[in-house]
Amino acid sequence: MKKIQETINAKMFRVSTMFLMLALVLFVGQNSFAQGTRGTIKGTVTDPSGAIIPNATVRLIDAVKGAEVRVVQSNDSGVYQFLEIEPSTYNVVINATGFSEARIVDVKVEPNRNVELDTTALSVSEITNEVTVTAGAELVDKESATLGTTIDRRRVQGLPLNGRNVLDLALLQPGVTPAGGFGAGTGIRVNGNRGVENNVTLDGANNNEVAVGGTVGAQPRPDAVQEFRLLTSNFEPEFGRNTGAIINVVTKSGTNEYHGNARFFYRPSKLSAARFLDKALPPAGTRPGADLRRKFERKEYGFNIGGPIPFLNFGEGVPVFNNGKDRSFFFVDFERRYQDVGASQTVSRLPSLAERAGTFNRTIIDPATGQPFPGNVIPANRISPIAQYYIGFLPTPDARGQAQVSANELSKNNYL
Repeated sequence: MKKIQETINAKMFRVSTMFLMLALVLFVGQNSFAQGTRGTIKGTVTDPSGAIIPNATVRLIDAVKGAEVRVVQSNDSGVYQFLEIEPSTYNVVINATGFSEARIVDVKVEPNRNVELDTTALSVSEITNEVTVTAGAELVDKESATLGTTIDRRRVQGLPLNGRNVLDLALLQPGVTPAGGFGAGTGIRVNGNRGVENNVTLDGANNNEVAVGGTVGAQPRPDAVQEFRLLTSNFEPEFGRNTGAIINVVTKSGTNEYHGNARFFYRPSKLSAARFLDKALPPAGTRPGADLRRKFERKEYGFNIGGPIPFLNFGEGVPVFNNGKDRSFFFVDFERRYQDVGASQTVSRLPSLAERAGTFNRTIIDPATGQPFPGNVIPANRISPIAQYYIGFLPTPDARGQAQVSANELSKNNYL
């Protein structure tokens, strides 16, 4: 029995070590690349007369996750500061010997934002004093000259987005104009700079398509984005690299409670209006009264889930289950899009039926002899079988050498 128990403990230790290494990689990656998205909180503690209170204990609590993040003490000038904290909503709890507890709730920290709180005066009593800072309020950054705007979660989820690309919301900001579309061209122009000069980061990691100036890979979906911040000028040295704009996208994180959603979006052709050219240039053979609207079907469905990561602790060889609250979190978002769009266009300069058979009404030179073909007719045995095969795909032209062609463009995309 002892040998069996030792074998079980060894296997469980290996499994625990594997999960620990995975968590370490994720933790190191998060702390290595997120410098460009983090912010700071700074404040001063005084007594009712305005005298400073040194060595006050200040706790920072993530109000979203419900977990304590950090504990600091005010210095000899009564100043406390939390550096390099992730964008979220926080509560600041201040305690000092002989004074009542003070709570500053709903302190919003945005990406790359320095929040300086008003001076907190502790009262000499045992009654808890609460000072409320309204979440989402535009706070003046007194420590940085950077100009920028934060697109918060309410706007990311509430504003309509054709194609569900959250970066399109950058176009609502002053000095921003479109320049080709994110990921498909040069993105946006900010203050007259070229689109390729923008610097896009995802959770602090470089996410640039250098050749055309957009983002690498699929766009983050609105349900996976916490917020993003657009910095337009006077960037701090940590960014470097570009002269355009800095776009910091921050994704959601898990919390102490499991949460998620499931979603489905459907855009059928019947709800689309006919374009002008759909009516002006109907396909040949269209019957009277036919629906001339082009086909446009878009289906998007997905889900996300987040919460604490449970794990096992090993104490004295006995595994102890831990629910992961206040320690480790995960968040996963997946979305799939099917899009079927009918496209049509006019093709010009098509070869006539006679030309396809090798008969031309102009001089055709035989490349083998350098002389014209007799009667300007290319012998059938001189036409490549490969050319004959591809000629079969060409539409039949009219007298002007033109033809109206149409086809459905089907695309399938997965976003994770």
